[in-house]
Amino acid sequence: MAFLKRLTSDKIIAIMATFISICALFTSVYQVQIERKQQYASMWPSLHIYSQTQLLPDSTQNSCGIKITNKGVGPAIIKKVEIWYRGQICEDEQDLIQKVTGDSVNEGEVINQIWEDRVLASNEEIEWIKVGGPINTRQFREALKGRNIHIRLEYASVYEEQWEYNFNMGKKSIVKLSD
Repeated sequence: MAFLKRLTSDKIIAIMATFISICALFTSVYQVQIERKQQYASMWPSLHIYSQTQLLPDSTQNSCGIKITNKGVGPAIIKKVEIWYRGQICEDEQDLIQKVTGDSVNEGEVINQIWEDRVLASNEEIEWIKVGGPINTRQFREALKGRNIHIRLEYASVYEEQWEYNFNMGKKSIVKLSD
């Protein structure tokens, strides 16, 4: 009781002001965290890899390939690319085509190399690998359907958040590597 008698209205007001200030500080810290999450989400990339086959009556016009698209709202920065064929790592896209078809790259093939630090803008789509002709199309399509081609991409946002995308026809996964 002696403690309560020593409390004056000035002391009570000072205690209340201190309490309100501490609450305002915690509210500000929480608000900054929410704004940071919103800022990160506004630049979130989302890569997707898919195959596309075109089979036409004139089989010389057939083609099969792999495309990459960024469906996120921010740019994707490629950090690492690994291409595997039947458990063996390929040096690059041309090596993959050579291993699958037995041929070196022909005029009908499209290769847009995906290298480290390449940036894919939001909603950008790249026709990454495409083979043409009846035989190469069939071989490449069978390699994709047989899950013989495995692609692993590591990419990051402008805020250095990193993800790993694994593509193996029918099995796709995206794993966040870091914050």
